[in-house]
Amino acid sequence: MKHLTEKQAECLKVMENASIVYLTNIDKEGCPSTRAMLNLKNPGAYPGLAALHEAEENPLAVFLTTNTSSRKFAEIQQNGKACLYYHEPGAFQGVLLQGTVEIVTDDATRQKAWQKGWEMYYPAGDSDYTLLRFVPTRLKTYASFTVATEIFKPGQNTRQFHAMRRKDKEIADVNEKLKIIAQGKVCRLALSDDDQPYIVPLNYGYSFENDGLILYFHSAREGKKLEIIKKNNRACFEIDRDGVLVEGEKPCDHGYAFESIVGTGKIILLDAAAEKEDGLNRLVQHQSGKNETCHFDEKMMGRVVVYKMIVEEFTGKRGKNKRE
Repeated sequence: MKHLTEKQAECLKVMENASIVYLTNIDKEGCPSTRAMLNLKNPGAYPGLAALHEAEENPLAVFLTTNTSSRKFAEIQQNGKACLYYHEPGAFQGVLLQGTVEIVTDDATRQKAWQKGWEMYYPAGDSDYTLLRFVPTRLKTYASFTVATEIFKPGQNTRQFHAMRRKDKEIADVNEKLKIIAQGKVCRLALSDDDQPYIVPLNYGYSFENDGLILYFHSAREGKKLEIIKKNNRACFEIDRDGVLVEGEKPCDHGYAFESIVGTGKIILLDAAAEKEDGLNRLVQHQSGKNETCHFDEKMMGRVVVYKMIVEEFTGKRGKNKRE
């Protein structure tokens, strides 16, 4: 079992005992919309899904299913922010998880999640079956008339960065790190093509809201990186500002003044027109330095693929003799 805080362990117990879960997402009018869903996190009701949940980096991550033809599917494509609510009525105890829900595109994972008897929910077959993954960023518990909140720190219960060896070079202040991202223009995106590393430089845009960093990219509709992302959407990135050589009296006394950001996360391809346009605008605004909103017609957006990287953790490093 992955390491859990005391509060997370309490939440997991409620989640695994609940018979149903309530999903609330944002509809196309910007209003909350709530539905009761099958609780696939319950190992007693769905023992075949226990291993799939256990393999998740975040132990409170949840798989859900829906019809591809449903209104819910279209709403999630447009806005991935959501929350889940579990409760034990007899104990007057509840758990609220806030986070993001994404559409699982990996077919192997989709097929692992499929359960015997689900034909009744998906009579049209695989074409109308969609697997969703919910990843929490904040949890709230309700018990004995007391409310408690816990925020998932970047990288918590996920793949961890090694602690930076040179603490004197670490940039801990998030505002300092964002300054580097704001001044950078090129992001080097590292992907994994089966057992082969692959890296590509890309222009980017970004947003930082509610302590969450998102990077935006665009590319042609075909290419190697898109093929890799569709198979494995985990990625690493690096952004830096122009460095300066710092000369010393001897060659071994030379150094290099630099500032860089390295992070990890997941990439999501954007399908909804509104989200694609927002991503393109963030990219154009960042690269041009102009806070102008452009309109991209259907033909323009049809020529490119827009995708975002939801950053789970990012660290900053500064070489000696920081430039002003």
